[in-house]
Amino acid sequence: MGPRCKSAKRTIDTPRAPTDSEGDQMVRATSIFPSVSPRLGNVVGWLANRYAGPLRPRASFSAWQMMPPWRRLACHIAPVIVSVVLGLVVVQLFANRFAPRNVLASEVIPPNVVAGSTAYVKYTAVDDRQCDAVIYRWITDSTGTIYDLPDAHALYHDTPTGQKFQFARAFSVPGTAAVGQAFYHSRAVRWCNVFQEFIWPLTYSYTVPFKITDGK
Repeated sequence: MGPRCKSAKRTIDTPRAPTDSEGDQMVRATSIFPSVSPRLGNVVGWLANRYAGPLRPRASFSAWQMMPPWRRLACHIAPVIVSVVLGLVVVQLFANRFAPRNVLASEVIPPNVVAGSTAYVKYTAVDDRQCDAVIYRWITDSTGTIYDLPDAHALYHDTPTGQKFQFARAFSVPGTAAVGQAFYHSRAVRWCNVFQEFIWPLTYSYTVPFKITDGK
């Protein structure tokens, strides 16, 4: 028989190097159960890998998910409120455009006005609704010369609605106005709500003829 090879036996004090898979499981197991045997640690590590899965980075959340519930609700409600307000503005601007006052007749009293004197323009009208207004006024003489008159402010809260009524406005004819055919002009800027007042008012113009004389 040939010579026997010396057996490479390890002593009990020689440490055993674990495999990669066993090392992972043992590290995870011994970190939790440091005083438990390696066999039980392997079982715990296998169960952890099977049901818990490998360790992953912390999940990230979007800004929407991090927002408090009341704020997310406000983000849903705010567009609805804005749409309703814009709808009301559009309705008030476009659906309420019919004339609030219908002028049926107009005349200057007296029809022949002496230059330098005062006359009155008389209107017969019907109000469909009560609206405020600013009246811009001027007269033109036979030569086309324009004479500005003071503005008039109208508050129609006391006029009857749906009934015929009359009202008059005074104006002065300048002494330098040319004799002959003349015209009283007025442009009424009316508003029936705050949107019309500041965004898109109602505008109507009226012209009333009369004659200027020299008084002779």
